[in-house]
Amino acid sequence: MKLTNDKNKQLAILSFIYNYISKNNFPPTVREICDGIGLSSTATVHGHLLRLEKKGWIVRNAAKPRAIEITQLGNKKLNLDSKAIPLVKNIRSKKPYFAKSDIIDQFPMLPNLQNYDNQLLIWQYPDTSLNELQIMNNDMLIIHLKNQEININDIIVYANSFDKIKLAKLDHHFKSKHIKILGTVVGIYRNLTN
Repeated sequence: MKLTNDKNKQLAILSFIYNYISKNNFPPTVREICDGIGLSSTATVHGHLLRLEKKGWIVRNAAKPRAIEITQLGNKKLNLDSKAIPLVKNIRSKKPYFAKSDIIDQFPMLPNLQNYDNQLLIWQYPDTSLNELQIMNNDMLIIHLKNQEININDIIVYANSFDKIKLAKLDHHFKSKHIKILGTVVGIYRNLTN
């Protein structure tokens, strides 16, 4: 593909990064951007990435070669509806499952979660006794609120008969008397730097 000016090249690089992340769940290397856009010089791509960063369309971590993230401004430039997932401090057992006052922060929605639409929330589960479910202290759980079919081995979020919100792995041993299933855990955000 022949790109005529720097602005077109930058938009093409931004679009390539978005599509690559959507497909692979991690950003491309500079060499992969070169190959994908049809540029031969990694120095040229580095220059465009620097300009994209200065414009606020991407953020990078210089210490990591694949650490490129598209910002909300970058999503707007690509005409994407930048959705966010609310981080909530409390979940309720009835709809609405949280109030606006429960929202602590917003996390950008990753491309692989777009199909869940507005049915996601992030909750830092206050219990530390879930190591058998691979959930550690301070993990933030990405929860899909749904009333549809739930599968064996899903980690479910439910309200018990006392309206206390709990987590459990749904298996043949799980006793489901007097509970209301609110949704399932579809991802975990874990900070590895602490």
